[in-house]
Order: sequence, then C-alpha cells, then structure tokens
Amino acid sequence: MDERCSESRRRQELPYPRSCAVCGLRKCQFYFPEGKSVAEVDSTSDQRTVNNTMRHAYRVLSDEEKAAMQEIKDMGLAFHDRIAALGSDREISLAKTKVEEAVMWAVKHITA
Repeated sequence: MDERCSESRRRQELPYPRSCAVCGLRKCQFYFPEGKSVAEVDSTSDQRTVNNTMRHAYRVLSDEEKAAMQEIKDMGLAFHDRIAALGSDREISLAKTKVEEAVMWAVKHITA
C-alpha cells in the first residue's frame, strides 16, 4: 500500500486529501484498482449506513420513502443537467449548487 494513498490514510484515521495523492483522481484508484469501492452503496439500499461518517444511526426507509428519495434525486439530476446545458459562468455555478443543496435538504427530510 502506498503511504500517499488517501483511502489507506482514511482507514488508518490519518489526515487525508479529498483527491488521491497517488493518481490525482477524486476516488482513489490505487486502493480500489478495479474501480469499485467496498464503501459504495446504492442510496435506496438499507445498507446505506456503511459509508456515512456523520449520521451514526439510520432507520430503514419504507418503499414509499425510497421511491420519493429516488424521484427527488432523478428530478434534481434532470434540472441540474438542464442548467449545465445553458453554459458556464458564476450564475450557472451558483444555480447548480442550489439544486444540489435543494436535493440534499429534501432527501434529509425524507430520511430523518
């Protein structure tokens, strides 16, 4: 294991950068050479608790709540993509950030 690997450092509870120091990518390709992280979980899965460091306890969502969360995320992605197609400037960047924030708060409401 490369001592610069951000995933390795995270697992050892050492400070680590958001980007992998080995490959420079956001997700550490060195630690997960197949490109798959053992910590990746579908957001509607009951196993979604394994990769969240902030919320320590989850409740199991009903099928309706899972569907609502997926719908909110799909709608948010469609809106985000439509805004991104308009171009690239400060206003577009702010709009995309606000869409991401709106989805986050809506999902937080559903999963609380």
